[in-house]
Amino acid sequence: MPCAHFLRTQWFRLGLAVVFLLPWIAFGRSLFQDFAAIDDAFLIVNNPIVHGMDFWRIKLAFTTFDPELYIPFTLLSFQVNWVLGHGMPFLFHATNLLLHSTNAVLVAMVFLQWTKSRRGALTAALIFAVHPLNTEAVVWAAGRKDLLCTFFVLLTLISVQAWHDASRSRSILMICALLSLLSALLSKALAVTLPAVLLLSVFVFGDSKRTRQAQIISLIGASALSALFVWIASSGKQQILASSTLWETIVMAQKSAAFYIMKFLMPMNLTVIYPYQETISLLQPTFFFSAVCTVALLVSAVWQRNRRPLLSFGILFYFITLSPTFLNFHKGDLIFFAVDRYAYLPEIGLLLAGYAIISELTCILSIRTRTASIAIVALLLLLSIGSMAQTRVWDTPDSLFGRSIELYPESVSARTALANIFRDRNQLPEAFALVHEGARVSNHPALNIEAGLIYSAAGQVAEAREQFQLALQKNEELASAMYYLGFLDEHNGATASAENWYRKAIASDPSYVTARVHLARLLLEKHMDHEAEKQLDEALRWNPVSVETLQAHVDLARATGTSEDIDRWTERLRDASL
Repeated sequence: MPCAHFLRTQWFRLGLAVVFLLPWIAFGRSLFQDFAAIDDAFLIVNNPIVHGMDFWRIKLAFTTFDPELYIPFTLLSFQVNWVLGHGMPFLFHATNLLLHSTNAVLVAMVFLQWTKSRRGALTAALIFAVHPLNTEAVVWAAGRKDLLCTFFVLLTLISVQAWHDASRSRSILMICALLSLLSALLSKALAVTLPAVLLLSVFVFGDSKRTRQAQIISLIGASALSALFVWIASSGKQQILASSTLWETIVMAQKSAAFYIMKFLMPMNLTVIYPYQETISLLQPTFFFSAVCTVALLVSAVWQRNRRPLLSFGILFYFITLSPTFLNFHKGDLIFFAVDRYAYLPEIGLLLAGYAIISELTCILSIRTRTASIAIVALLLLLSIGSMAQTRVWDTPDSLFGRSIELYPESVSARTALANIFRDRNQLPEAFALVHEGARVSNHPALNIEAGLIYSAAGQVAEAREQFQLALQKNEELASAMYYLGFLDEHNGATASAENWYRKAIASDPSYVTARVHLARLLLEKHMDHEAEKQLDEALRWNPVSVETLQAHVDLARATGTSEDIDRWTERLRDASL
């Protein structure tokens, strides 16, 4: 039944208004927060691609990764925010809140199509609107990609269902569905799971022969688009995919899937970093019981596909839309078993499964509507308070990473990130204390790298060199340790040794732009102009808007090029620096 039929009910329209407004209360504090000290600097503050909206920047948005994800529409939305708000964080946060509020309303619309229950649709949308598990996606500016992708995914689902039900204007609705899918894919490649969702809906909701045929036609079109974006997305994920074995991915997926369900049911102790430093083995209890939970849910979904189709669809929707995130637990040589924002879209499946279970229990237990309403209001109040508290965690880098360290003292990335912030503030004793304390619970080389940087900032070069060498002993392929050893040698006048270290760093990590720039400058001093230019060109291939690379190209042009070369590289540097 079309959603328009339900919108005629006045109380339902009022309910949708509440759904739209509640996130501004639960997450409104984010409007007054600065950019977060995690990826916002890389993706927004120091990213020339989003510092304006012209042909050059729009082209780069569609031809570059971030560096792993292909998210051109997300970058375009950042461009619009930057132009309208002059780079102020307020507009970025306001846009995220607007997207989340709209998504909550769209969740209600999708639930209407699935359940034909206005009360159930509003309840699910209200929970989605204020659930603390969504805090990271909403209040973190760089979390925009998950919000924007989900927005277009929900529009696609609504458009496809409208196309199935319509007797006229079906071609227009199909075009809208395909455009929404394309927009979702351009926001984040997570939308590649939509064909599987549509295929699932064929067997759950495709009652008539005509409806099944229509769904299969839409599935073919969606699959063609998604296959293209799987190929595009894999280009940016090569290093991550190469660092994980198939078995490790499968085993870690069990822990991640069970963890999000647990946090959906009990959204406490949320943080921006969930580290994992033990052996990945199915024999460990944390993985074994998670795998049992996963198998039990999937078996239940198949077993109940005819008797309880909504329960079956909800469970399978959750696992299908979560599956692309299973490839992301490796970040360099660090492992993270969960990321809150990854559950943003899959959470809708959990809401549907929960609706199916609670609806049946309500009937069996004969729970009165008034009692159920009181319980829902109490639940929404608790969730809203939890979201407000979790939003407050994002106030400062100290509170953000401090919360991670409080919950996971072994978190190397949280300690090094906060130590780096302290080092930038010249709070060297505090920075060293963080690293020293971390060394008691972890032997990770990243702690040695940060300790070396702290020593270097304090002018203790010998101690800094010792830390970088210790890091290299722990990981012989650690490019950052090689680079910093070269950096120390270069500043001590040992250019031959520095050049050797820079070459080793590049061999270990070809995308190490800074190492290529420093090597190019040493080569230029030796009048090896052609090889220096090759290094800078390769650096630009990895990062076409690197200011340090473009500045080095300007210096190279001044030393060896023509006035036209100087003007060309100077103009590119000016564009990237705006």
